[in-house]
Amino acid sequence: MKKPRPPKEKDIENQILIYLESLRIPQFLFWKQPTTGYFDARRSVYRKQVSRFCRNGVPDICCIHRGYFLGFEVKSKIGRLSESQKEWHREAEKAGALLAVVRSVEDVRQALRDWRRHQRGLNVS
Repeated sequence: MKKPRPPKEKDIENQILIYLESLRIPQFLFWKQPTTGYFDARRSVYRKQVSRFCRNGVPDICCIHRGYFLGFEVKSKIGRLSESQKEWHREAEKAGALLAVVRSVEDVRQALRDWRRHQRGLNVS
C-alpha cells in the first residue's frame, strides 16, 4: 500500500488562507504574496518580475493588524528557508515585523497566540 504524500506548500498555504479568512478579525488585512512571477502565454513559461524594487524572500502570506506587519513563510514538512528568505527575515525583524515559519494551520494559530503578547485585540480561538 502506498503512503499518502505529504501536503505540498501550496496546499498548506491554501488551508492557512482559508483559516485566516474564517477568523474575521476586525482591522486584519492579509494577502498571498505572489512568488512565481507572471505567466508568459506566448512562450508558455513563468517569468520572474524584473524590477530593482522587487524583493526576494518576502513571506508567502503577509498580514497587517493595527500597525503590525505579520508574515508567514509556509514550508512543507521538509522545507527550509532559502538564503534570501533568511536575509529578508533578519531585515524585517530589525524593522519591527513579526514573522513565523509555519507548516500547518496549527502553527499559524500558535504564532497568532504568541503575537498577542505584542499587541492587544488580536483574538484567536
